[in-house]
Amino acid sequence: MVMAEPRRPPALLPRGLGPVRVGFYDIEGTLGKGNFAVVKLARHRITRSEVAIKIIDKSQLDAVNLEKIYREVQIMKMLDHPHIIKLYQVMETKSMLYLVTEFAKNGEIFGKQEEISTFSFFMHPWGLCK
Repeated sequence: MVMAEPRRPPALLPRGLGPVRVGFYDIEGTLGKGNFAVVKLARHRITRSEVAIKIIDKSQLDAVNLEKIYREVQIMKMLDHPHIIKLYQVMETKSMLYLVTEFAKNGEIFGKQEEISTFSFFMHPWGLCK
């Protein structure tokens, strides 16, 4: 789905004039940053549900990596599993791509994987983890 540019880019929005909006979502904070993207916590203006919005600056990507992003979006649209973050909406402008996804308030499993493995290793000798 293609949407028009936001009324003003977030960087140009003066402080104190209200929340930054992307589509029907109010941006509430930053969850993470990468080389060409940032993930923001947002809330739907009507339902008040929390979502994560991955904001990708397309100008920072070459053609190969941009194609990988589009392929990732196509795959995410096909997935429907309780253990996989759901893609709710895609918004695109000339320079930005916004991926609205389910918000996992307990964080990513990648950070927990080592904790779980270490816990299982220490608990296994006593038969507590099988």
